[in-house]
Amino acid sequence: MIFNQTNSKVLYAHYRKSDNQIFYIGYGSSDRPYDTIQRNKYWHRTINKHGFDMDGIIILAENLTEERAKKLEILMISFYGRQCVNEGPLVNITPGGDGGAFVGKDNGMYVDTEYTFQKDDFTIACTMNELRKKFNISSSSAVSGIVNGKRKSCYGWTCLNPKKVFIKSTIKRGYNLSEKHKEKIKMNNGRTDRNIYIFEHLDGTIETCLRIELENKYNLLKRGIYSIVNGKSKSTKGWTCLNPKEPFKSKKGT
Repeated sequence: MIFNQTNSKVLYAHYRKSDNQIFYIGYGSSDRPYDTIQRNKYWHRTINKHGFDMDGIIILAENLTEERAKKLEILMISFYGRQCVNEGPLVNITPGGDGGAFVGKDNGMYVDTEYTFQKDDFTIACTMNELRKKFNISSSSAVSGIVNGKRKSCYGWTCLNPKKVFIKSTIKRGYNLSEKHKEKIKMNNGRTDRNIYIFEHLDGTIETCLRIELENKYNLLKRGIYSIVNGKSKSTKGWTCLNPKEPFKSKKGT
């Protein structure tokens, strides 16, 4: 397929210099990722506090149509979450897909995410804050923990559609592991990696799942998936990772 470079879009991410933490997701023309002027005030506050340079610009996908770029931007922003609605680290003001449109109630800035919580046989769909207020749960971190995969339950409540899946650690406390052992655990089919990743195939297929789930579903080698998740390679068997632990950087520096 031949792409029109004038109309092609890129999906990109910005990382803070101080701690390599992602803080912005966007899409636009090929030069948009490098624009440091036309940004919202929260973007500028972040770089003033944590620093920012060209190494913090990662191109996640290239040669995208406008429609495809919008869908991927919305997906990525939803995955990481925005600061303005207390969902995550991103300073994006809108939920994406609007190219920086006017901020207001209609575009979702004031809408919190609903999750499905269950206790015994009772199920309710609501936001984290609504669950706390309705059932007098004093700890906000406990509710956040079951949504973000840090704990299985809190006060008898579980989350049926969490951002991250809770996986019980198989490591015994009190043991000092060697670096070789730690690396072996990381490579153990992703069983100790409870993060949910967004994988995209060349044919347009998108899978939001654990590493091991992608490996099993498509019969992929664990080393290949491990490599794209940890920034050691850009793709494997046509698959790329849109939210890797470590972004892939070309050795050519382009």
